[in-house]
Amino acid sequence: MGNRTFIRTSNPEADNRKTTTMERQDLSTSAASSSPMTAEDAAALKEKFQQMYMELIATGLTPNDAVAEALTRLYATTASTANTGSSAAPPTQPPTLQAAPVITTVQPPPAPPLPVVAATPVPVVAVAPSPVGVVAVPTTAPSAALVPPPRPPALTLALLQSNDLSLSNMQTLVYETFSHSDHLNVSCFPGHSRHDIQQGLALLASHPVLANTMSNALQSWVNQPWSNSKKWTQPTDLHQFWVVLEHPLLFDPEYRQVVGGMAKLMYFLDDGMKAAVLARWAGYSEVDLHRLLDVFHQFITLALVGAELKMDMLFAVCDLLRLLHEINEKSRKFCEFSAFYNDAVNSELNLLTDYANSGVFLKHRPTTHQTTRQLSELSFCDFPFILDPASKSLYR
Repeated sequence: MGNRTFIRTSNPEADNRKTTTMERQDLSTSAASSSPMTAEDAAALKEKFQQMYMELIATGLTPNDAVAEALTRLYATTASTANTGSSAAPPTQPPTLQAAPVITTVQPPPAPPLPVVAATPVPVVAVAPSPVGVVAVPTTAPSAALVPPPRPPALTLALLQSNDLSLSNMQTLVYETFSHSDHLNVSCFPGHSRHDIQQGLALLASHPVLANTMSNALQSWVNQPWSNSKKWTQPTDLHQFWVVLEHPLLFDPEYRQVVGGMAKLMYFLDDGMKAAVLARWAGYSEVDLHRLLDVFHQFITLALVGAELKMDMLFAVCDLLRLLHEINEKSRKFCEFSAFYNDAVNSELNLLTDYANSGVFLKHRPTTHQTTRQLSELSFCDFPFILDPASKSLYR
């Protein structure tokens, strides 16, 4: 059998018309996709994002994971909607093979005319920088000003005992309450005694889902900028700390970031607010003061022997120990001075290196003129009550 040669015949005019039709379709698609988003679309996207976010938080995801998953789902939803809209368009008439004028150049379709809008001044909104882990979403309307998140209803002991809310609604309430300082101060067990707060926190901690939600919310709370502490100048601003300090899981190693972050926020309070903390703790019983002492000692130990050593949090907790030491020395003696010694500090730390960072060393060193230090640059010499006599002898 001889070789066969297959020759493809082509019609230049038909090919040109096919190319022209495809170009028109591309231009129509690009023109449709470039239309600007309306205010109604932005409001719908915001509402859909918030709904997805709260549903994911309710499943126990961390805030960052919930934001990422919500954005992924939102993108997939909008992309599928766009594809559906484009597929619903009437099909383009296929080119005919009969003789027709060949179009060599294609002009893009004219842009749609802009709608006539009455001259209304557009308000200029100053957008504050978002804290870490928070994703900005469009406002509900172009003229809406940026406001703090709405205050949730009060979380009370009676509400927890009544079981009136569904689990998903209770998760939402718990997260919104414990993730924001203003909500903690106003909506978290308002007007409750310490005993009632302890009961309410115990109920939340005993429920695995709500305990996980509360932990995620507190992680978000302690990650706020420390400069916010300078804004808390009223006694009512300290209610957030009174609540969290009663948390029954502060001894849990998983809560070490909450303890360290809370201590850092308290470290940057002004002197008047620290005096209020000192006065409140001075009224605690010996059992309560011992509990605080043990919580702070455990954090220092875990920080020194663990893989994550953050000196700013470490010294912030030492500063809270300083308040307890002052109560023990001046107000009421609730323990022996040796109870403030920390074994991890005295056994694990390189005290000679620590001394090089101390204020005493810097003060007597003629080559330095440093007058202020960052929190992470402090030394255990600044908190000598933590050091035992053997460690102190190394500084001589």
